[in-house]
Amino acid sequence: MENNIDNQLLEQDNEYVIKAFKGIRPVVVALIGMPMIDMIKATKMKWWSWIIVIASMTLVCFLKVSPIYILICVIVMAAFISWYNNRQMKIGGDKESEEGRS
Repeated sequence: MENNIDNQLLEQDNEYVIKAFKGIRPVVVALIGMPMIDMIKATKMKWWSWIIVIASMTLVCFLKVSPIYILICVIVMAAFISWYNNRQMKIGGDKESEEGRS
């Protein structure tokens, strides 16, 4: 009898377990969402940051793109932007030093 109860609790078709997990879902979303909202309020995001966030959410939710691919793309974009900004600063620094010599 006891073994039958254990098997029943482990089955995926157990309606009570399914209902419990469906009830927990909104709580998990709230536990994840509230700190996210607090972080958004604390940071001063620029317009292009919002575009990246909305595009990422769209790709994951509607087009079923893996978040790993989005993360890799964002890392590559950040590395390129950092490289480009450093390059521009070096070019700008070289021009200023040349003007000082003249």
